[in-house]
This record gives sequence, structure tokens and C-alpha cells, in this order.
Amino acid sequence: MGAAVATLCCGGGVLAQTDPQPVDPETWVVPDDYPTDALLLKEQGITRVEMQIGRTGKPTGCRTVESSGSALLDGTTCRLMLERSRFRPATNVKGAATTGRWRMSFTWQLPGSTPGLLTDK
Repeated sequence: MGAAVATLCCGGGVLAQTDPQPVDPETWVVPDDYPTDALLLKEQGITRVEMQIGRTGKPTGCRTVESSGSALLDGTTCRLMLERSRFRPATNVKGAATTGRWRMSFTWQLPGSTPGLLTDK
């Protein structure tokens, strides 16, 4: 169906010595995850989110820090990240697991569109 590309970047935590590390990010989103309504409306764009990662490596929160211009794509991004993403947790200076944050950019691109070129709204 649709093409979607995730670009991971920028971890960090308040007391973190090491950042959370993503585990198998290529499994977090598949082409069939492109929302049907967004396909019909020809919505595409880049959603930037920040996730809070708990001590177990499971995300505990997600918020859009820069919208794709589509509430549907932004909401789907956070929903999928909360359901599917997993991390090796951040660690503190003593090496114990601690909470952290992770930022990522997620590109929703319509099938058949030129890679790397998103249409303006």
C-alpha cells in the first residue's frame, strides 16, 4: 500500500548516561499501516515525535513535536510507536536502567510518489 520511512535520532534523558537504543525499528511500521483515509485524501508528510521510554524499554508516552499537516498521520505515528516500539533502556551513571527520551522523524509518503519529494499542501 503506502510507503513509510522512519528516521531515528536523538535519544536522551534527564539523568541518563546512555540513551535508549531502539530494538528492531524496521518491524515497527509496515506498508499496510498507512491509514486508508489518509491514502484517499492523498495525505503525506513528515511527523516528528518524542517518546518517553520507561526503565523496561517500553514507551510510556508519545507526543508530536512537528506535525506532518495531517492529524491522522500524526496520531497513527504515535499509536504505532506506543504499540510496537521497544528499546534497550537508558542507563544512569551507575549502569542501572533509567527513563529516557527518544526523538524520531517518520515519513509518510504516498505510493508512486517520487522518493524524497513530498508534495506541498
